[in-house]
Amino acid sequence: LMENNLLDVINDCMNGKELDLKFKDEKAVCLVMCSGGYPGNIETGFEITGIEKAKHSQVLCAGAVKKGDKTVSNGGRVMNVVATGATYDEARKKVYEDAAHVHFDYSFYREDIGKF
Repeated sequence: LMENNLLDVINDCMNGKELDLKFKDEKAVCLVMCSGGYPGNIETGFEITGIEKAKHSQVLCAGAVKKGDKTVSNGGRVMNVVATGATYDEARKKVYEDAAHVHFDYSFYREDIGKF
């Protein structure tokens, strides 16, 4: 995982500057939560709840929109749940623990992400 600011790295590359990249000694796992029917006829418009209960991960909305004060599914690949840890197993445990709190009707995700 790169510690540097990606925009700074891109600017330095564009300006021919020498790069001083720094990396964390951590692993990351990203779990994608999908709408029912994905990748075919997807089902959308369902309220997404529980994001605030994800304590160990970042939950990133992708195929989601705001409708009033609610966040609802609006695509096939709706959420990315991302966690880091000292090992893949640690990051994986965090991701699945937090994904269990996030809910929208007919959602699903793979159970084998981060397994080696």
